Amino acid sequence: MAGDSYNVRVTAGWESGEATNSSTNVLNDLLNILSTSVAGQSGGKVAAGDLQAGGSGLSSALTSFLGTQTTSGSKPKAYLNWILLDEQFKVVSGSNGFIQVGASGSAVPLTQTGLMVPKSGYLYIYTSNEATNIDVFFDNLQSLSRERSDSG
Repeated sequence: MAGDSYNVRVTAGWESGEATNSSTNVLNDLLNILSTSVAGQSGGKVAAGDLQAGGSGLSSALTSFLGTQTTSGSKPKAYLNWILLDEQFKVVSGSNGFIQVGASGSAVPLTQTGLMVPKSGYLYIYTSNEATNIDVFFDNLQSLSRERSDSG
């Protein structure tokens, strides 16, 4: 709901090595997963094909979002991600983000707190790993929302 805030957290870890990152299928996978899950929750208001169509704007918005994900050094391109879609299934600008995994050799919590929801819609939280040669482990994904108070 508009006005709510949320916190997301996951523990992530990976072993040492120089990552070979490939984003070849990430856009298609994300578009398929998002459009299928949102269509299933829409109560018949939209079909997956409608969201996957070029004119829906979802594909270009996801391409833009994924284009902001960079990596430093030899770390895998692996993240905790969140994307907010409004009630018309449009990506809400400024309400999406990611946190890249930390250093190798230990499990590190990735946490984002106090994320505000400016429009009602659908929040999609997921983990991703684009490294083709390094396994990244994510554990105990948590999402906690705090509802807005109408009473002031």
